[in-house]
Amino acid sequence: MPFFRKINKHIFVGPLPVKSPSGQSICFHASYSAFENKIVFDSNIYRLLNFTKFLFLFPFACFIYKGSLYFTGSRSLKGFLRDFWVITWGYLSKKKIINHIHGDDFLDFYTKSSIPSKFMIDFAYSKINIIVAPCDVVFKQFSNYPHMQFEVVENFYNLEFPSYFDSKSRFSKTKIIFLSNINLSKGIVEAIDVCHKLNSSGFNVTLDICGSVIEDDQINSSSLNLIIEDAVRSPYIKYHDYVSNDLKVSLLCNSSIMLHPTSKDLAPLSIIEALSAGCYVISTNTGCIRAMLDGYFSDICDKDISELANAIRNYISEPSYVREKMASHNMNQARVQFSLERYQSKLFSLLETL
Repeated sequence: MPFFRKINKHIFVGPLPVKSPSGQSICFHASYSAFENKIVFDSNIYRLLNFTKFLFLFPFACFIYKGSLYFTGSRSLKGFLRDFWVITWGYLSKKKIINHIHGDDFLDFYTKSSIPSKFMIDFAYSKINIIVAPCDVVFKQFSNYPHMQFEVVENFYNLEFPSYFDSKSRFSKTKIIFLSNINLSKGIVEAIDVCHKLNSSGFNVTLDICGSVIEDDQINSSSLNLIIEDAVRSPYIKYHDYVSNDLKVSLLCNSSIMLHPTSKDLAPLSIIEALSAGCYVISTNTGCIRAMLDGYFSDICDKDISELANAIRNYISEPSYVREKMASHNMNQARVQFSLERYQSKLFSLLETL
């Protein structure tokens, strides 16, 4: 007879949303919000108090609670050491371990790791039972772990859109929105340059840039801010920084094109939000983006100024009534396919049946 009876709760480990939440933290919040019986740990190493609670309380929680362990993984060395901690305690407490991935760079991370790190990665990932991802494109990266079960759970939108759009204001001129964290890999330079190119050749287009400046290994935040400051000197470019949900809805519903020339994304929430607002999406063949845009009025291009400009010109050349039909189709289909309810229902069914 056991010394004590375990409490039936699932354990969730991931980054809690902050003032300017990432797509991963938004998805994590939606994931654990689908469950009543849960305990949640903040895995953000830069929120010291929460992270300290996680380090000390998480091992005890693994043995006290008998539900599954769900976590969002990282592909940096510092993040992986945290994941190793999570997976090891989950394994020792005999839990079903679910890793919900939001990046497309596991193989790149693995290849660049040292031999001791690869040993730790292989040990940890051999203990994971299920990999969840927005599409099946990334599953081949985990072919070294044949025991794994793979589940597709598409991302979602969680904005309050109006049930209609004002076609007169939307299609009277071409408004482009760039909605993403801002760094070089997201294509901010290409978005600005293509807007300059089109205006200099006689096309009246505007560009709204929305998102926080996030430095990476390619460029620091000061240099990125200089790029933005130089861009907004043009009367057809505006920078809104991180936008509230209300402003985001307003901008999306008044934009005809969402431009996302990324080179490093898996399944951006911003693309789903743009489709749900009826935007024509122009992006690149990265991660799950091609699969996400299948069945929608959109265009896949290389991260090239000329190709992006041609895609925008082709859209502009369509009669306004055709663009209106495109917008209606994208809006109606996306609001069903990418609903929050559908996302949460799939995760709930997955964890409750383990």
